[in-house]
Amino acid sequence: MKNDDSNMITKRVIIDVPMYDNKTGEYGIGYSPDNGKTRIVQEGTEGRHYHQETDADRISELVFDGFKIKSPNGTIWKI
Repeated sequence: MKNDDSNMITKRVIIDVPMYDNKTGEYGIGYSPDNGKTRIVQEGTEGRHYHQETDADRISELVFDGFKIKSPNGTIWKI
């Protein structure tokens, strides 16, 4: 099918490929909604990752035995 709209911008979504998360630097399986500019890892070496910005609805439905909190200086608390 030919598209005659010369102003159309092609956008590529990358899903379930190995990548480094550009926020945390962790390597794992993730996605990019904007052709690789933003890379979000969802499955890493320690299991499933949830992100507050994109997964808030799914996080609120989970039940935890405990969790980790990491401060900006790198200190980790296990609760």
